Amino acid sequence: MITVPLGKDIEDIAGFGGNMIGYKLAVKKGGKNEEEKKRMLVRRPSTAFLVTSERGLAEKLDKTVELIMGSIGLMNKGYLQYEKHRVHLVPHYITEEQLREDGA
Repeated sequence: MITVPLGKDIEDIAGFGGNMIGYKLAVKKGGKNEEEKKRMLVRRPSTAFLVTSERGLAEKLDKTVELIMGSIGLMNKGYLQYEKHRVHLVPHYITEEQLREDGA
């Protein structure tokens, strides 16, 4: 991914209630059509050096953490495990459908 997408982009591309993993999988597939594909790959002006950002750091970090946790969930069949503790990531960061789609 080039930049952290806007919430509107996530909903448009990954579907209503979409999450970062849905967006990542949509980008991997290349979008529904050519226009959407181009839109996903365009960098926003705020990504340039010394340009004021359009969004706060908290929003960007939230989406980045969601992407990291969702990716961990995909790699580990929906769980994050440490020693004897197991955290279910499915309802919060990924969906059952995304797990099946990714082949985990």
